[in-house]
Amino acid sequence: MGHLPQIHSATVGDCCLIGMGSVVQEGAVIESEAFIAAGAVIRSGQVVQAGELWVGNPARKIRDLSAEERQKLHYQSSEYVKVATGQQHVMELGGNLADPNDFDFVIRLQAERISSDD
Repeated sequence: MGHLPQIHSATVGDCCLIGMGSVVQEGAVIESEAFIAAGAVIRSGQVVQAGELWVGNPARKIRDLSAEERQKLHYQSSEYVKVATGQQHVMELGGNLADPNDFDFVIRLQAERISSDD
């Protein structure tokens, strides 16, 4: 999923790419290895078949994805899972929140971030 897509009671298969700001309306079906372009609007009840590229508002099929493009969707999805797994404990209740009154802690935290950027 890109940034801020809207998925309304739709079915999305494995290894798809749903572009930024796209809308997938109720009852739509996005089959595996499909690519929905940024800003595309998939209407209620539409079926995007496996391996298709859809763009526009309303969205329409542009072409089938190549075998190489479909393989890249698998790679990208596995990389997203790695990133998500590495962040799964970041928002534990209060575990990552600095006490705004602890000035020394905030300075140490900023120094650690600066040194890790080098």
